Amino acid sequence: LFNIGGKQRFTPSDRLKVVLLSEFKESAGVYLYDAANQFNSENLKFPEAETVPFWQGSGTDYGFSNTSKIHVKSGGGHTVEATGILGVMFDYEACGICNQNSRVDTMYNPKANFTNYFYKRDARYFTDSNENFVVFYVA
Repeated sequence: LFNIGGKQRFTPSDRLKVVLLSEFKESAGVYLYDAANQFNSENLKFPEAETVPFWQGSGTDYGFSNTSKIHVKSGGGHTVEATGILGVMFDYEACGICNQNSRVDTMYNPKANFTNYFYKRDARYFTDSNENFVVFYVA
């Protein structure tokens, strides 16, 4: 779905974003910590990464088959359902979220003598399918 232009792309390390499933990162970190005592620890390091507890939902039992699962329907009518997704690595310009139209609504409660503040933003999403994007999964 990405690099639809068919051109060779290069993403420098400072523009590379990594998001990992937290369950995978913590489990692999424990395993690699033991291996680092025997091997070169620099070769066993994870990249700087954000973590998520699940991709689309936790399911009913927070099992790996639920937290690592996606179910996506594209605009072209294609459906992708997969489990075992460990992480993604992508170019900074491949996708993102822009928060626009920030505003605050207030509501005064005269009986209790306090004010509630409601912070709101409109989210805008973008995807550039000509940039690099890699999904890591186990089958």
